[in-house]
Amino acid sequence: AAHALVRMGVRNITLYDPDTIERHNLASQLYDVHEVGLLKVLAMSQRLQAMNPSAHIEAIPERFTGGMTHDSILVVCVDTIASRREILAKLPQNRHGMIVDCRVGGEQIELYPCASPRQWEATLPDRAGQDPCGAQFIAYVSIIAGGLVAMAVRRIVSALEVKPFYFHLGSLAIF
Repeated sequence: AAHALVRMGVRNITLYDPDTIERHNLASQLYDVHEVGLLKVLAMSQRLQAMNPSAHIEAIPERFTGGMTHDSILVVCVDTIASRREILAKLPQNRHGMIVDCRVGGEQIELYPCASPRQWEATLPDRAGQDPCGAQFIAYVSIIAGGLVAMAVRRIVSALEVKPFYFHLGSLAIF
């Protein structure tokens, strides 16, 4: 998602992630083998700066702290519902600005654009589904998901409607 946003001209991005790049990340995230062992946010920040040197990319190698402006767009691309609830707990309930939550499992993508923390909370299930992840398809699913997040952000910034959706690539027909 960050790649697509910077390529679209977004110039202010803050990345939060305490994790380092591991070999299994290479199938689903746009890192290279020589970056294994580096902090994800630092490697991504360098990539984004190289794409657009005038962009302001802040890399914070820790979990989301809640520190952001009230009108910014929060893009959530984390692994678990528990992580989403942790982020939700750090948001002020009177927060303005959109939340775009992208969930990927197997060959399905779910996108939830929400106008408030309360609206986002209503989309969080008690238990997450257990869809399998596999290197054979997660690579293209994550790239498509990133593009869909970027499309949602563009529509929000352009004051266009963006609705939640569910997309399963297994039902995609190619002619």
